[in-house]
Amino acid sequence: MRKFHLEISEPSVVAQAKPNERNWGQFQFPKIRKTTNNDFYVCWDHGSDDYDYAFIVMDAVSSDGKVWRKKQASDVVAYPKMKNGNYFAGFKRVGVNRSDYLNKYTHVMENPQNGVKCYFADEIKEENDKTVWGIEIDAKTGEERYFECKINWPFMPLYTTKQDEVFPLTTIFFLASEPLREIDGVLYAPLYSKGFNSNATNKKDAIPQYFTNGVYIFSSKDGGLSWDYLSQVLVDDTSFSENPTFEGFDEPYLAKMPDGSFIMLMRTGSGLPSYIARSTDNMKTWSKPQIFDDIGVLPHIQPLKCGVTLASYGRPILKVRATSDNSGMQWQDPIRIPLSCNDVLSNWNSTISCFYTGMIAYSDNEALLVYSDFNCKNQQNETVKTILCRKITVVFDD
Repeated sequence: MRKFHLEISEPSVVAQAKPNERNWGQFQFPKIRKTTNNDFYVCWDHGSDDYDYAFIVMDAVSSDGKVWRKKQASDVVAYPKMKNGNYFAGFKRVGVNRSDYLNKYTHVMENPQNGVKCYFADEIKEENDKTVWGIEIDAKTGEERYFECKINWPFMPLYTTKQDEVFPLTTIFFLASEPLREIDGVLYAPLYSKGFNSNATNKKDAIPQYFTNGVYIFSSKDGGLSWDYLSQVLVDDTSFSENPTFEGFDEPYLAKMPDGSFIMLMRTGSGLPSYIARSTDNMKTWSKPQIFDDIGVLPHIQPLKCGVTLASYGRPILKVRATSDNSGMQWQDPIRIPLSCNDVLSNWNSTISCFYTGMIAYSDNEALLVYSDFNCKNQQNETVKTILCRKITVVFDD
């Protein structure tokens, strides 16, 4: 492995909230992508962080990652192209369904602590909550349209929240819209869900050992029209935790490494360890997950052309980590990214940051990192929620 170190710039302000916009869910969960003009597009959520998913998306654009402006009509986000020439912009988000039709059916699993129930989707006649809607953006007009995706998922689940609300399948896929990756012309959607063992041969064997979130990988070779189940990573005895905040494996992010293998980082809960797994057979199977760090919500991976791969993650602090290992399994010690308030080291405080990050390559040896800081000062010296951006530069020492 080549020896190197990271140089991290001072932050630039992407956007700032109003002083009274401090509720959880406002000015949070930033993401970064490219535009068709090769500019940088950052978007973030503004609303309530709950199962209704009732939020608006705010955004900004920059050519250099330093100076940011409002998005204009000419700023077209470079989503993956479909075979018809239009853009595939992920999946439609739908709030939970408070219908009581599931009372007609028998659930297969139930969490006795919170009442969450899980059903085999093929036993449910009602189709609405089993339908996955993709988003197509017309490349000529910019018109946004929904279309029904074909989903091939053995032992596909349908589950409820603890309030007996149905969690729509399209929203499970929507949560995979951000880590959705186009690799070698194929779209990959790593999603997480309560669910079954999709590698089983019958329904009895499909019932997992633990009723937790698991990761399921889907691929699409037709630009998002249809999605085929590819593989899964489920919780077992070595990864299960009795911690009441343990969620299972969720918020996965995958990347292709220089040696042709794939790695995937996964969250297990706020303030709980993040895990890494590796696949050497094009994501058909995965190695047994091992702890990547003692924290990590929504971990993000960004390979660079120089051969170094970056990871960002956090809660209750914000970290960046790097490796020049071609397999992505040996990493340098993490580097802490400073925030305006850095006095909480063990217990997460929701008044500091959401600790969700986004990264994108800036050059062969540089990347842009976006994140939220809830205690920055505006021009009037008021404390406001802020979306920030830093440049990370790989400097080789040999």
